[in-house]
Amino acid sequence: MKNEAAPIPIILALLFLFLVARILQLFAGRVPDLLIVTFHVVPPALFAVVHGARIYGSRGILVFATLCLGVGTLFESLSLRTGFPFGYYRFTDLMGPKLFHLPILLALAYVGMGYLSWVLAVVILDCQNEPLSGRKIVLLPLAASFVMTAWDLSMDAVWADIDHAWVWRDGGSYYGVPTSNFFGWFLTVYIFYQLFALYLRNRVTI
Repeated sequence: MKNEAAPIPIILALLFLFLVARILQLFAGRVPDLLIVTFHVVPPALFAVVHGARIYGSRGILVFATLCLGVGTLFESLSLRTGFPFGYYRFTDLMGPKLFHLPILLALAYVGMGYLSWVLAVVILDCQNEPLSGRKIVLLPLAASFVMTAWDLSMDAVWADIDHAWVWRDGGSYYGVPTSNFFGWFLTVYIFYQLFALYLRNRVTI
């Protein structure tokens, strides 16, 4: 397990690109949609790879990314066809190329968002520099799941109702988003966080 911090210039560059994405979103319609989405997704994912490789090693961040992509893609694809666990919805063309009706960038977003939420949960529970063991094997995934679901709570309505990246078939009580979406998010991310926590058992978390 490595403990070196990711290079500051790289972190600042990725943070700047994400800031650009947030600003560009104010000019939706005048700036290519795919550019806005790419800047929202790619910098956090690159941060996860760079920072995660320093903290958990190449194998560790590969395990994390594989779990995020695998579980996230599985449940997104399942919900597109059955409505479980998020609800019934469909993606528009705003997020770019799709694979089996699921935008590739949407799947990749799980890596960046998932990793940042995990790191924040580690800080909240004060798990730094100590082996992951005992009750924290479950508490850390739960905390990270709440963080990531809160993130979705702040952005889902914007991307769905304002930017029209996806459309909910039956709408919902939270600015047009069904509450099932947030339960689905929590379930999905908890599964890959818990699996990662089991992988890290008795290892230093950050």
